[in-house]
Amino acid sequence: MFVFDEVSLFPQGKCLTKDPKEPSLLSAGVEWVWATVVATVLRPFHALADKLVYGKIRSAVGISKAAVSGGGSLPPYIDTFFEGIGVTIQNGYGLTESSPVVAARLWNHNVLGSIGRPIRYTEIKVVDVETGETLPDGSRGIVKVRGPQVMKGYFKVIFS
Repeated sequence: MFVFDEVSLFPQGKCLTKDPKEPSLLSAGVEWVWATVVATVLRPFHALADKLVYGKIRSAVGISKAAVSGGGSLPPYIDTFFEGIGVTIQNGYGLTESSPVVAARLWNHNVLGSIGRPIRYTEIKVVDVETGETLPDGSRGIVKVRGPQVMKGYFKVIFS
């Protein structure tokens, strides 16, 4: 079982794992220069699209700068779409029996494609449906949560 707290799983950049593979300084520098060139070239097109299209979409859905999504993971295309039109989505995960939040993205560490990190004093693990063994990151299975916000004895299920 692994324990999450406020400091140990703070996402750095785009990586959510505790042991990210750091790129070399040269490759990171080349990637930064390329991204800057592409962003500079696309800036006028993005500004035009914002005036003609993105603003109308934001107005139609009633969102100007940010929105909150909860309950589970957003499909990647929705996450990317709203990020592209200038709307920041703060996504979270929770269950009725956990009052309801167990993990959420932070405004300053909003990693697309994730539900963020567990809130303070909360433990999360994903286990295999049949064996109950803890699975590695990125695997599908049963989500088990333990924390002060989880109801005691919900359907007589005990966190093991």
